[in-house]
Amino acid sequence: MRNKASILYLDDEANNLVAFTAAFRRDYDITTTTSVEEAVEHLSRKRYAVILSDQKMPDISGVEFFETIRHDHPHSVRVLVTGYADMVSVIDAINKGHVYRYISKPWNIDELRLCINTCIEKHDREVELLTKTAALEKSNSELEKFVYSASHDLKAPIASILGLIQVVKMQNKNTEIDPMIDMIDTSAQRLNSFVTNIIHYYQNLKSDEVLKEVNVEEMVQGLMDKHRSHYQAAHVQVETHFAQSAPLLVDEYRLHIVLSHIISNAFKFLDPSKEVSRINLSSVINREKLFLKLHDTGVGIPADKIPDVFDMFNRNDPKNVGSGIGLYIAKESVNRLQGKIQVDSTQGQGTTIVLEVPNKG
Repeated sequence: MRNKASILYLDDEANNLVAFTAAFRRDYDITTTTSVEEAVEHLSRKRYAVILSDQKMPDISGVEFFETIRHDHPHSVRVLVTGYADMVSVIDAINKGHVYRYISKPWNIDELRLCINTCIEKHDREVELLTKTAALEKSNSELEKFVYSASHDLKAPIASILGLIQVVKMQNKNTEIDPMIDMIDTSAQRLNSFVTNIIHYYQNLKSDEVLKEVNVEEMVQGLMDKHRSHYQAAHVQVETHFAQSAPLLVDEYRLHIVLSHIISNAFKFLDPSKEVSRINLSSVINREKLFLKLHDTGVGIPADKIPDVFDMFNRNDPKNVGSGIGLYIAKESVNRLQGKIQVDSTQGQGTTIVLEVPNKG
């Protein structure tokens, strides 16, 4: 059985309080008082869903009373009861006391009951929202702790495993276990990619924008070298071209996330059946924006998969070692950069990615 909603009614006329209690004592948990000080004391000891107050009282008006309590009791719904209705009082009640309803004396029992029930529903919705918000904040806090654990407790062991796998590969002379070593390597690479992407996702979500003058050529060359080495793609022909007529001021961290993911994919999805693999990247920087275009001659993306390429956990090739969230994170980072990213691809021929990011310099 649901508990009765708590109602506080302040009125300097005791007869009004007696009539109110007689009419509604079976419906609500009622507290009445003729004293402002006593009303404040009640509020300090108990939470009330609805607070009613008379407007015309000897020492203070109802609006003034509500104005003094609304900061300490923001979720109690306030109702002004008065026999002296005028436009000034109504405006003050709304602007100063944040009053939800205005009831005229003498009040009708059915009308007042409907008003109070509506106020209770409003109060309950706000309390429910607060509860859900608190739960969401708790979940976000737990997610933050998880990401911290992922970045510090998982990354180091995974790096050690990957390093040891390479040592085993170099020293192993038993070719029979080579397939098993490769399977371990693939699984470790997939786990490493997933953990890295989780960290990127959360940091992109939580980090404030930090503008910095960025050397795109230096960033791109560093990422090309890193991913060429990671995917053992020394044979790939990489061509880059950079044109710049103004300094580029952007969020360096988010731009690095975007470029890292699209360059990584260019190497990851090379077509082993082709004699020559190429990656071409060009960028133009002016006072308005960074325009960057990357084209690879990899396996490409099926036409029906292109609309979903930026979706979370989208994986066009279930055999790849990726987590399926790389391009999703890239797209989210581009959104935070207030930019645009587009993909055009033909299966068997390759993929082109076009990136535009506003220059905030």
